[in-house]
Amino acid sequence: MKCPHCQEELKYRERKGRQCPKCKQKFALEPRDNRLGLTDLNLPRFAERLSGKGVYRYTSLQLGHAAVLRKYKSRLAENYPWPTSRRSLRPAIIIFLLVVGLALLIEAVLVAFIETNRGYNLDLGVRACLMFLFITLATILGWGFADSYRYPISKYNLENFERECISPWENMYGPLPGRITSQEMELLGQVRIPSTQVRAIVVSPVDDVLSCLHANGLPQRLGLVLINPDRPTDEMQTLIAFVRQHPQVPMLLLHDASISGCLLPYLLPDRWELTPRHQVIDLGLRPRHVQRLRLPWTFVGRTPKALIDLLEYEVQRQDVLALEQDELKWLREGPVASVLLIPPARLIRVVTRAVERIEQRAPQVVDAETQARARAIGFMTWPRRSVSGG
Repeated sequence: MKCPHCQEELKYRERKGRQCPKCKQKFALEPRDNRLGLTDLNLPRFAERLSGKGVYRYTSLQLGHAAVLRKYKSRLAENYPWPTSRRSLRPAIIIFLLVVGLALLIEAVLVAFIETNRGYNLDLGVRACLMFLFITLATILGWGFADSYRYPISKYNLENFERECISPWENMYGPLPGRITSQEMELLGQVRIPSTQVRAIVVSPVDDVLSCLHANGLPQRLGLVLINPDRPTDEMQTLIAFVRQHPQVPMLLLHDASISGCLLPYLLPDRWELTPRHQVIDLGLRPRHVQRLRLPWTFVGRTPKALIDLLEYEVQRQDVLALEQDELKWLREGPVASVLLIPPARLIRVVTRAVERIEQRAPQVVDAETQARARAIGFMTWPRRSVSGG
């Protein structure tokens, strides 16, 4: 890596103690200490790119997901994996048999060498122990190789990203431009616009999505009410009551590409006791968007069958098939692609165009078929230009 102060190339053994041996200056990040390979130089570059050179605000987790996306960009571009099964049995069996066969061949050669050149005559028990040892080692190596074959994208965990990467950098160089701090997120969540100015309601179980929209001024500019359905507070009950009383105000859903996220547009109307007149529009993410945008994902455990059955039942009830069979199969394996992989610029653009398009249609009555079509609209379905722009 380069020293962030004197720009000298430093080998790993030369930068012990996070100090440059040339200029004697300390640096904040050691790329071998974080799985994303972040340094004092590339972290602010990610921040600048994510903010559009200072145009947009972003959260710490959005910055972390931008670093993840950057790390796996070349691998995703070359051969994007679309897992139809979490455990691909066929390549695992082939790899296992090849490695075990190689282990047995090595064991036979080793035994023949010992008996021929050393004069030892190995009995059946010793040979069985050697064979067992080689097969065990082959199983471990073969399974590990097959596992990497099935999971070309490594699992990533960003729970401690701010503490491990952002805080050391900011303690040395100052605040990252455009980053929304935890204190700001709490204050932004308390901002509300007058009910007479509400044009749409954005619902997302991801706090960072709502904080990003807040910090970039969308509630004031577009007349939005932002709601996290997983925070049962008194104020939340007041907002839900407002939603019930104003069915003409459209609801825009933003969520992860996961089983719980894809169930949100089906379960939320019943959960909030909404009527068929309420417009519920699912902007995503969905599995098809993950594939189209070539986004990385992580596994959180196999999806309970009851949730898959519920999702399939809800999908079949709709006039428009919102999720295809390969998407349901993908969700069954338990992957999660975070909506935070979508950069603020795109997130803001999608929400803005959704509000503009809905207002131009301005439906007075929403029947069941229109509801189903609204739920089928995806995160990237909105056109690149607004309707007014041709």
